[in-house]
Amino acid sequence: MFAHSFKWRCIRDLIVALCLTLTASYGQGEEIVEPLPTPSTSQNGTSWPSAEQAHVPEGTFAVQLAEALKLGPLSGGTNAEELLSNLGIKPSNGWVSERPITPVALHDIEKGISAASDQKKIALKKDQALKLFGDVRAKLGLNVNPSPETLVDQTPGNRVIYRYTDAEGVIHFTDVYDSIPEEYRKKVTKNTE
Repeated sequence: MFAHSFKWRCIRDLIVALCLTLTASYGQGEEIVEPLPTPSTSQNGTSWPSAEQAHVPEGTFAVQLAEALKLGPLSGGTNAEELLSNLGIKPSNGWVSERPITPVALHDIEKGISAASDQKKIALKKDQALKLFGDVRAKLGLNVNPSPETLVDQTPGNRVIYRYTDAEGVIHFTDVYDSIPEEYRKKVTKNTE
């Protein structure tokens, strides 16, 4: 067990050292004639669609959700956040108007909507309220469903590194579960830092 853990730490440290070396040397010496390609640009210069979730401030999401749930007249984002919070519909660490909404926050809000409906704090049935929640997510481009794997606490010491081998035998490491192609997810191994 110790040897396995030691091996992973050595690999991680080697990768970090390599990245730091490359970062430190970037831009040194010869002038770069052609800009480096970005992941969002293909070989022929056309843009690929982004696989990332849209960056929507929590305040914007709160207003849209409060309006969809028909919680009453709104005077702005703070009012919407307050109305939702009073019903228990909020991210676990509270609303922060300018912070981008995350899959974990969406999960917390969805649980809050279910609880508020069960406790009759809102007039809508649970399935109606959750459909409206889904409609707001889709309208704002937040239709990326978090898998249970992405809801892992990512604070230092709790980070999960996923390892999988592709069809050509190449070993891949990532800390983003959703970046793993579907066909390899059943064979993923996890390592917690």
